[in-house]
Amino acid sequence: RRTRHSGVVLKNTRTGYATTQDPGGAGGGTRVGLPPDPDTADPGLVCHRMKLIGLTGGIACGKSTVSRFLLTEFGTPIIDLDAISHSVLQPGSFTHSRVVGTFGAEILTPEGSIDRKRLGALVFGDRALRRRLEAIQQPAIALRLLGALLYHFLVGTDVVVLDAALLYETGLHRICSVVVAVFVDDATQLSRLLARDRAGEDDARARLAAQPIAAREKAARAHVGLPNDSDEAALQQRLRQLAPSLLRPSSAQRIACAPSLLLLAAATSLGWSALGRASAPPVSP
Repeated sequence: RRTRHSGVVLKNTRTGYATTQDPGGAGGGTRVGLPPDPDTADPGLVCHRMKLIGLTGGIACGKSTVSRFLLTEFGTPIIDLDAISHSVLQPGSFTHSRVVGTFGAEILTPEGSIDRKRLGALVFGDRALRRRLEAIQQPAIALRLLGALLYHFLVGTDVVVLDAALLYETGLHRICSVVVAVFVDDATQLSRLLARDRAGEDDARARLAAQPIAAREKAARAHVGLPNDSDEAALQQRLRQLAPSLLRPSSAQRIACAPSLLLLAAATSLGWSALGRASAPPVSP
């Protein structure tokens, strides 16, 4: 069964997803995916009813707007990876101590919190420093993420959205039943970034160029490429069209038993490793 929106419904033979041609989308004729009927899709190995939707997108493309709308309009639980990354840097935490010990007290605000913009500017152009920061942060983030996933799994949540800007870069798309990528055209992305961060154009272009995967490439990889080239009302209308299929729980999701157990084992191992690193002396800057 295919779900029809305005436009021509197509069939993606690789993913089994119905798609439409959206004449008003970014760049014209851009794909907007629709998840397959969960009761007729090939289930693979069945483990649990929880449907994990990966939500990603380029910088200043509107991913957070989509996440907020799914929560407020449909009550969909959101696991926000950016919020988790903020939480692990709270003063008094192991990660906070490690980051300050590595990068120095100059990254602190007068209140003792880490100034994320100052830290970001410090590691932005230095790949070695960025990797050092990731080595400190990622184990703690992984543990928080695992805890959130296990909570929703154990309480029987039907549908959960994993909001992650670096979903593909971190490989987290592999544990998702469906991936939605929000994108806009290059000119719109630049103008929105300038308006949002009030930074200079050179700085904005440098940030866009530093993105590991461009927004359009993420949309091409995703099951659902969601254009956000117009206003928020148009985006909300697209989401309302997608929601009945996208947010529909199923008794046959693609989160298989064996991969889930492997993920749990790997995350547990990562957790013990993180505790070991947290107790070790900080690396000299």
